[in-house]
Amino acid sequence: MGKIPCAILGATGMVGSRFVHALHDHPWFSIEILAGSEGSTGSTLRKASVAARDLHLPNSILDAVMVPPDPDAIVEAGIGVVFSSMPADVAGPIETRLAQAGVAVFSNAGSHRYDPHVPILVPEINPTHMGLLGEAESVFGGGFIICNSNCTTSGVVMAMAPLVKWGIEEVNIASYQALSGAGLKGPAAIDMMGNVLPHISGEEGKVRLETLKILGSFKDRDVHPAPFAVNATCVRVPTAHGHLLVLQARIRDELDEQDLRRALHNFTGVPQQLGLPTAPGKPIIARPEDDRPQPRLDLNAGGPGRAEGMAVTVGRLRVEGDRVRMVALVHNLMRGAAGGSVLNAELAHAYKYI
Repeated sequence: MGKIPCAILGATGMVGSRFVHALHDHPWFSIEILAGSEGSTGSTLRKASVAARDLHLPNSILDAVMVPPDPDAIVEAGIGVVFSSMPADVAGPIETRLAQAGVAVFSNAGSHRYDPHVPILVPEINPTHMGLLGEAESVFGGGFIICNSNCTTSGVVMAMAPLVKWGIEEVNIASYQALSGAGLKGPAAIDMMGNVLPHISGEEGKVRLETLKILGSFKDRDVHPAPFAVNATCVRVPTAHGHLLVLQARIRDELDEQDLRRALHNFTGVPQQLGLPTAPGKPIIARPEDDRPQPRLDLNAGGPGRAEGMAVTVGRLRVEGDRVRMVALVHNLMRGAAGGSVLNAELAHAYKYI
């Protein structure tokens, strides 16, 4: 059986280049189209993308010519799967047109995350939410859209998922987010040198809404948000990659620290059971040291190989009465972005949606 032809939209950006890196030698998918902005059309990926040049891609990929993100041309080329990392204002209508034409769209953009017929998928946590795709067939007419979460949210829900069985009543989050989370046109170097920006526009609302949707339950053909409170404070710090999260959860049922450590260490999901290519063997790495996780040491947890950067590292575990405290680190470009979308596509393929 041959590989599934796919297109990458927004291929020149920070996340788009990670899509290219994850898919150029994928066992199930074959890159046939690289699309970028109007300014990159007609140029090669090598010339158009600083981010791609840094990833040691083969010449055959770096010399591929960029084309516009034209839904009609993508469909006419026989592309059935699209990976999208375009800006949200551009992505929305293009992704809708592709889905209406029968294409499976795996999106890192935020355009459709809150649509009632679109799952925000983290395969280890909420694979049942793919049940929304039955509704998507009537909305789109054959295709569908699956979104991965905001990059910060991906780390929050992975760290919180093992706690659900003890009854989460409230989660408080402080995120220290890397520069690459803002894309290639993020804050200027002069603004970040020796500095921290105490506000990231729109981020805190995204984290709250997406956490509740992902950790919610699927019943009666709908997702019912989780019933607890989420409070977030998000700041930008001068690290290149990796979002560090300080998490505090208030829980209903009593547990001790060793129970928590075992739950984190033993946590797995459907991707591990199915042996999906991009799935880490352990999606959560629980560290015993007081000074871990750190972006410099733990960014690429989950590897080596295709799953590099796909595990969330958790440390500084403390249980004090009904409060659980921890620090987590997520690779914002891999588990939080391109790698998460590729894993979503692998699950959809395993479940025969594509």
